[in-house]
Amino acid sequence: MSPSKVIQAALALPEKDRIELVERLLETLGPETNGVDDPAFSQELERRSKEVDSGRAETIPWSQLKNEPS
Repeated sequence: MSPSKVIQAALALPEKDRIELVERLLETLGPETNGVDDPAFSQELERRSKEVDSGRAETIPWSQLKNEPS
């Protein structure tokens, strides 16, 4: 399967499943991850994931966010 098809399929997943996918992909990265392997970064990802899972996080759809100026 091509990377573009994988991305397309991943974007079709529910948000909770996309978060799980990202977490699992991050676990596969080696030590040269530009800080992604930093324990504080991992803790922050875990904290945010729990907020989303519990419904406490305010999420913004990508379709809205991608159109906002940076």
